[in-house]
Amino acid sequence: MTATSATAAYLRVSSTSQDAGSQRTAIERCAAARGEVVTEWFSEKRSAKTLARPELNRLLAAVRMGTVKRLYTFKLDRLCRSGVGDTFRVVEEIRRSCELVAVGDNLTIKPNKDDIASEVFVFALGLAAKLERLAWEERRAAARDRLTSAGRPWGRPPR
Repeated sequence: MTATSATAAYLRVSSTSQDAGSQRTAIERCAAARGEVVTEWFSEKRSAKTLARPELNRLLAAVRMGTVKRLYTFKLDRLCRSGVGDTFRVVEEIRRSCELVAVGDNLTIKPNKDDIASEVFVFALGLAAKLERLAWEERRAAARDRLTSAGRPWGRPPR
């Protein structure tokens, strides 16, 4: 495989206690079924509520340089969870020169191809990702309120 036709993958988990192993396995299985091998992995343990993430930035730079021609990710929400606008910006930047494959979403977005069905799907997945992040924040706030009102400590235990 030449440097200009690399197949890459992006993995992301939110916390240091999580592991991206299942994402990697699913991506490797999907790539193998297509007769491909992922040659470069971008992986980080960061929240997707912001786009300021080192590995995402490194990935987008590689896409802009043209060294990544096919990008695998487990699901679209691994790339972005900060809303539909950010999701569209990231996907549009990738699809300018790169095919995007979201394995768990069963979605393939071809580069430079207007496809209204894919855009509707990206919109729906971007909205669902943001709603899930907001619901998680609400559940966390409710748990914190419940514990503090009961006089119990919140957060990690002191060391």
